[in-house]
Amino acid sequence: MSAPESAERRLIELEERMAHLEAGMDALTDTLLLRERELRDAWRVIEHLKGQLADLRETAVLAPEQEPPPPHY
Repeated sequence: MSAPESAERRLIELEERMAHLEAGMDALTDTLLLRERELRDAWRVIEHLKGQLADLRETAVLAPEQEPPPPHY
């Protein structure tokens, strides 16, 4: 094999490797973006549930002095 053919073959191999690396990076980027969206959605749900829990605490729990006496008194 002559030097120009060898250099051309090496160049083609490098281009193929580069294409595979770019495809891998694209797949990783897509996965990362999907996980970021899922995480953002989960945080929204958590914040919503925290608000609901705070509302329930305000209405469900009375201070001991505000509790009505038990029925046997």
